Amino acid sequence: MGAVSGPDERATELTGEVTQAALLRGKFAGNEANPHGSKRIILDMPDTPTPNPVPFATQAWADAFRAAINNSPTYQAAARQWEGDFWFIVDAEGDMPSVPIYLDLWHGECRLCEVAVSEAARKPEFRIAGSRRAWQRVASREIDPIRALMTGTLKIKGSMGKIMRNVKAAQELVLCASAVSTAF
Repeated sequence: MGAVSGPDERATELTGEVTQAALLRGKFAGNEANPHGSKRIILDMPDTPTPNPVPFATQAWADAFRAAINNSPTYQAAARQWEGDFWFIVDAEGDMPSVPIYLDLWHGECRLCEVAVSEAARKPEFRIAGSRRAWQRVASREIDPIRALMTGTLKIKGSMGKIMRNVKAAQELVLCASAVSTAF
């Protein structure tokens, strides 16, 4: 991949996939031991109009998240064997109701991502719930998604074993979420 123009000259040293928003926020693939991981960034993806922050847990955010997933070759590679769907639930807080977001993932493709009125319409394989702040911490990569599940920051119903066998896909999914410029 060639040089990337922009305010951050370090971008010319990096290669790969994620979004420019992540680059501008200084978010890179990696972990605590090696925060820059494979030194890749996510460039703006076609058909993913997120220059202005999109309100979290809205259909506009779900659409941008779906586009980020479907434009991510690293997610597609990591999730090529994945078959499963989710409820991502943003728990009710104060006067804000809970928000169920349905996500249908199939062999590296997001077939559907939508904000639903209620959970009654679908019976997905997984249900992951947490506060708005917990989702923000995961999407901003402040906490690893697996650690969030293991510590109870996010609560899961479904096979944790299946998630653990697909850690790379889960991490790539979070990179896709962090690629969406989001207003929490």
